[in-house]
Order: sequence, then C-alpha cells, then structure tokens
Amino acid sequence: MKAAHRAGRRSALLLLAILAAGGAGRHPRGDALRPPSEEIIAPGETPKKLADGFTFTEGPTWLKGKLYFSDMWFKNPAAGDWTGSPARSRLIVMEPDGRYRVLAHGMQSNGTIVARTGNLIVCDMFGHRVVELDPANGRVLRVLRDRINGRRIDGPNDLVMDAKGGIYVTDPQFTPDQEKSQPGKQVYYIAPDGSARVVIGRASTRCRTASRSRPTAGRCM
Repeated sequence: MKAAHRAGRRSALLLLAILAAGGAGRHPRGDALRPPSEEIIAPGETPKKLADGFTFTEGPTWLKGKLYFSDMWFKNPAAGDWTGSPARSRLIVMEPDGRYRVLAHGMQSNGTIVARTGNLIVCDMFGHRVVELDPANGRVLRVLRDRINGRRIDGPNDLVMDAKGGIYVTDPQFTPDQEKSQPGKQVYYIAPDGSARVVIGRASTRCRTASRSRPTAGRCM
C-alpha cells in the first residue's frame, strides 16, 4: 500500500512539472528519432516548483486552463500511518502561474477526470462514491455511482474514461473501515447510460458464470 501511495504521489508531482514546462516545442509525430516526451516538454526544459504546502497530491486533471488535483491528508505517511481525514483533505484548483485555491473540503478525494459535460468527475474515496462536481465552485452536481451489486463501493481510487464515455474505476479498498462491503479489490465500469458492473474482481467471475446460464439476468448491474 505504501508503495502504491508513493507511486501515485510521484506521478502527480511529475505532471505538475510537465504542466509547468508549458508544453512548448512540439515536434512532428512522424519524427521517430525524438522521444515521445518531446511532444509535451520542450528539449532542455527543467522542472519548476509552482507551489508547495501540500500533504499528499493525487489525481491531477487539466481543465479549461487550470490544474485540478486532490491534496489528501494522512496522519504520518512517512511512518506508515495512513490515517486519513476528509475534513482536512482538499480539492485544489491551480492557475498556470502557481496561484491556487481550495475548491472543496470534506472529501478524501483522489482521482479526477474531465466529464463530457465539461465538469469534473472525482473519486470521493472515504465517501464511497464517484461524483460529478462543478469546477467553478466545487458543488456536487450528482452521484455517478455509490453502489455495485446492491452494496456500497468501498474506496474508489482512480478512474479513466474510454472513447464511448464509459468510466473505469479502481477500488483497491484503501479505506479505514474494518468491514468491507465488496468481496475484494475490484475495477468497476460505469457505462454512458449510468449502469455499472464489476469487470475485474471476484464479483466479475460470478457475473460471467451467471451470464452463460441466464444472459438477461442482469446480476452485474
């Protein structure tokens, strides 16, 4: 778990550095001799620190000229104490020059992506839900998913959208609850029509078995 958290933090900080570089100096995609990174970062650019004072940065998303990311509060990660606090965690919106403000409190938010509506989709990890919120004021507009197979999801962590607008959500159960709702670590798929199913995990095996005998049973929804 510690390694996963550290890797996520390094990824977020790397993206902050990439964005700070400004994305200048793009090169033709056909030039196979240049590394792919030069499609984003101009040769010779070095990372620049835009801001500090965060606890544990996660889930960066670039939206409408601003950077959105989670600043998750944990008691003492360096000592292996991952006790979190939604009250102290923050969702941040940052300007290109490093100026930032707190967009939302009260969620142990994690991964974020852009919704097709132009809003922000956020994993509210300790809130056991995936929500869509207004990127201007942080107000939750709707809950995209908080239950799978009739039971609440445990701890949505990261997410990615496919070409159809469906969303894959990881649930590694990184939550403080002693008793988990789901049978294990899983990946969910939220379809564009709002339905959802388990695609990786114990429940997905049961769903595939049920589908062969009763194709219309709909047990994965």
